[in-house]
Parts: sequence; structure tokens; C-alpha cells
Amino acid sequence: KQGKTDEATQELLEGINVITLGEGLLTTSGPNRLWRLGLILASRLYRSGKQQEARVTAQRAHGLATRIGNNHARGRLSALLAQLSEADGDRASALRHRSNAIDAMRTLGDRRSTAELLIATANCQTNVDNFSKSTDAGSALKLAYKLAIEIGWDEGVAMCTI
Repeated sequence: KQGKTDEATQELLEGINVITLGEGLLTTSGPNRLWRLGLILASRLYRSGKQQEARVTAQRAHGLATRIGNNHARGRLSALLAQLSEADGDRASALRHRSNAIDAMRTLGDRRSTAELLIATANCQTNVDNFSKSTDAGSALKLAYKLAIEIGWDEGVAMCTI
């Protein structure tokens, strides 16, 4: 809040290292919500213009989430990796990561997040060729529309009908 982004990022990184006894996000153990610190760190790095560091941090946090078997963490980090990939112009990787995020959110029953991810997938797919009919943009939008209606998310409904 004081505008000291680099200092805050460094302290977050130091905190992760203290918690993991220097192993960082490559640790095989640690607190259940350590992945969240990795997510925050990756987001901060990206906003600071450090795209490569952000991607590596997000990948490591995703690996941690996978190792500990946390579907929510896996889904959130897959969504972040999709954003980072899309920002780098790597739409194929963005679609793959977003698909993983959708699977994780469906497993959890998180209809809002699933709908948001489906809308983002449809927007990304309109720029990528050679996708099967089961994953085309129209199908993604139809499913997102259905989920948005079910949960009463008017903004989501509007995004699907534009």
C-alpha cells in the first residue's frame, strides 16, 4: 500500500524461504496454504514486469499444489499460468493450462470459476486454429452461459451473449 512493491516482493520471497527452510516452492512439505504465497508472489512478479520469474514461480507453486493434492490450488495456479501464457502470446499453452483449471474447478463444483474460465477459453480459442468441436469456442460459451444462468450471474450471461 505504501508503493514499495519490490520490497514487499522480496519479503514475500524471504518468507517462503523461511517457512520451507530454504527449499522455496520446490519443497515436498510445508503448510497447506503455502501455494497461496506462491500465487501472490507470481502475480506480483508479473505486475512488476518480471514475466519469466513470474512463470517459473507459478510453475513451482503449481507443482507444489499437485504434490500436496490440492485441487483448488491446482485450479487457481493453472488459471494464472494460462494468463501468463496468453500475455506472452502462447495461446496453445494458455488453452492447455485453462483446460486444467476448468477440470480442477469442475471437480470442486465451483460453477462461477468454471464459467469465467470457459469464457476466457472461448475468447482465446477464437484466435487459435485446429481445435476439436468438443472444445470449440461456441461449446465453451454455451456451457458458460448455462452455468451463469444456474448461479444467477447476470454479468456472465451478458458476456456469453455478446
